[in-house]
Amino acid sequence: VLDHVSLVRLLRNPELDLSPLVAPAAAVPRLDPDRIFWSGGSLGGIMGTMVTAVEPGIVAAALQVPGANFVQLISTSSSELAPLVE
Repeated sequence: VLDHVSLVRLLRNPELDLSPLVAPAAAVPRLDPDRIFWSGGSLGGIMGTMVTAVEPGIVAAALQVPGANFVQLISTSSSELAPLVE
C-alpha cells in the first residue's frame, strides 16, 4: 500500500519532470494532479480498496471483482501460507 501511496504523491509533485520519458522533439506530457484515478481488477481491486481508503489524492476508483476466491488462491499457490488459512 505504501508503494502506491508514494506513487500518487510523486505524481502530484509539481517538480516531477517527465521530459526524459519522451523523444527530444516530442511534447512533454502534463499530468493533472487533481485527476488521479484507480482502476484494478482481481488483486488490483483488493489493493485498490486499501489504497483508496488511505490516499485522498485518488479521486475515484473502479474496482473489478476484488477478492474473488482470494483465500483459495492463497491456499493453492503457497505451500507456506496454505496452513495458515485452512
